[in-house]
Amino acid sequence: MAKRIKEEYPKLPIMITGDALYACEPVIQTCKENKWGYILRLKEERLKLLGEEIKGLEKVEKGNKKIIYWNNIKYGEVEFEKQANVIKYNEEKGEKAIGFMWITSFNITEKNKEELVYYGRQRWKIENEGFNEQKNGTFDIEHIYSKNYNAMKAHYFFIQFAHTIRQLLEKGLKYIKELKMDKKEVSAAITQTLTHTISNLTKHNKIQLRFELKLIIQ
Repeated sequence: MAKRIKEEYPKLPIMITGDALYACEPVIQTCKENKWGYILRLKEERLKLLGEEIKGLEKVEKGNKKIIYWNNIKYGEVEFEKQANVIKYNEEKGEKAIGFMWITSFNITEKNKEELVYYGRQRWKIENEGFNEQKNGTFDIEHIYSKNYNAMKAHYFFIQFAHTIRQLLEKGLKYIKELKMDKKEVSAAITQTLTHTISNLTKHNKIQLRFELKLIIQ
């Protein structure tokens, strides 16, 4: 897929985000070859040699910093030595402190460290509020509605439309916030509107049917 994307969009600036499964040499090498940026969730056991280096560096780190980072960490055997930029974010949840680490192609500085953490955390937001919502919410994408490959693609394509519209309504309409409508109630309201709106098209020989969604963005 990387080869096809590069051929079709050779000049498009791309940044890859991914969970710890993507923090591996083949993915990093693919990004380098295509000149793509990357911010990948890093766990010490995933890249063990890098993880060992980070443990050593953390021991000499002074104070309890919320964000710590290292550029050009050298790891691996001398003849196959590699370098990595790593950033770690310590998030406090109640009495517990949770650490998140990322390996990135970007040179980390005091100016961009918070921005890099933000984009690193966005991957979880996309997965949790995107794919997880479609999987376990009202969209039920785990159910196989068809065995035809094109039909499955079309069905998922429409789910993307539906999910986008619902999120726009949830975030944009004031009365939805005031009534504290949950996701199922918003979905039901959309269904009610679409199935009970009658349009008389018989009077026109040539028509152009368009749907316009007007939102009040707060």
